[in-house]
Amino acid sequence: MENKPKNKSLIDYLRTFAWMVVLLLGYALILSYFQEVSFSQVIINIWFLPVFMIGILVIYEKILGRFFFKNTKPNPTKNFISHVSLKAKEELYLTKEEFQELNKNDAFQKSMSEMYQLFLAKETDKNKYKKQLKNFLDDSTEFAILNLVMREALALLKKERE
Repeated sequence: MENKPKNKSLIDYLRTFAWMVVLLLGYALILSYFQEVSFSQVIINIWFLPVFMIGILVIYEKILGRFFFKNTKPNPTKNFISHVSLKAKEELYLTKEEFQELNKNDAFQKSMSEMYQLFLAKETDKNKYKKQLKNFLDDSTEFAILNLVMREALALLKKERE
């Protein structure tokens, strides 16, 4: 979800270095062929480029990257809401307008908040979640979403325990 680059390992840098050397050799071969300069002379003139470029890459990612890519802690509320919203879109085929209507429904928002508090408390008793469903009709969108939230919360808690 975040636009933060992954930390590169030594293997990643070595792979990049190897590709740069291959490209350098290809460039030297082409240059020596078309400009009638010896291959070894071209290599001597540009041997430092792969090392220099890897150095710049390391400096950028290790030092300057800290200023541009702050380590932000994951937001569990946002992650939970995103997960449940995605599941609701996939399984219930809800539209943006339906989500906006649900956002205005105070009873639904209160039930969602209660379910989220149960999730944060790591509550695994299904009956406590089902208490939030009693205020809604069985065939309503609210009931379907809250049922989905209950199922997903319990599944996430079960996965977390494993």
